[in-house]
Amino acid sequence: MKRILMTVATVAALLCTPVLATSAAAAPIPSSHANPATALCADVVLPNTPQANLGECISYLTIPNQAFSTHDCDAWLEIDPDSFYSYYDSYSQCVRDLRNSY
Repeated sequence: MKRILMTVATVAALLCTPVLATSAAAAPIPSSHANPATALCADVVLPNTPQANLGECISYLTIPNQAFSTHDCDAWLEIDPDSFYSYYDSYSQCVRDLRNSY
């Protein structure tokens, strides 16, 4: 149940986060790659979530299940730290809690 809530909270935070202005323009990412995760990240995720990066996106889509908790906690902490710290005292507590819930 916590995994579902974590995923919903992360997606909601991604959709509600305002676009942050950056001084450096991001280089275009070619979407014609052999890995379907790369194409999905480049064509769908990154245009809609500018605070994300290609490496984290691909890693999130291709990780084994036991590593999912680290990515969930990391994304939540980066996107909405206030909400994250209202549930957890530390990053390691979040990871331990989610790993125990799988």
